[in-house]
Amino acid sequence: MLDIDPGVLVSRLATGASKVKFGRGVLGTTATVMWCLIGLWLVIVVKLSADLVADAVLVGVGVIVTIAYFAWVAIMRGFARDFPVQAIMSGTELIAHYRDQAQAKGLPELPPGPDAADPEVAILPAPDDADDADDDDG
Repeated sequence: MLDIDPGVLVSRLATGASKVKFGRGVLGTTATVMWCLIGLWLVIVVKLSADLVADAVLVGVGVIVTIAYFAWVAIMRGFARDFPVQAIMSGTELIAHYRDQAQAKGLPELPPGPDAADPEVAILPAPDDADDADDDDG
């Protein structure tokens, strides 16, 4: 058994992982989740003790999370095979990519829209006061 505090181990892993840059999109997310899975197994190894029941629970949780991860990876690989552009780009990059494709095809550029909704302007109309009066009749 290792005599390392799991909190220290996780903070060291987080510090090291923050220096590593993965790709974007689904594939980059998969790599990040893999690092989390490795961290989970390191914590499990550190927490192993002489208590067989607690060890079985820890290992069982690790196995379940690992199986879920590899099932997710299999689904994401299928997605990446079917939609490679979407799999490697994040949301804003994907929008810019489609905009560039449309411009290359000769379609006119869309006019720029607002970056965010104005909180002072109502998006939906205010409820009618007559509807509220009908609800009070009971």
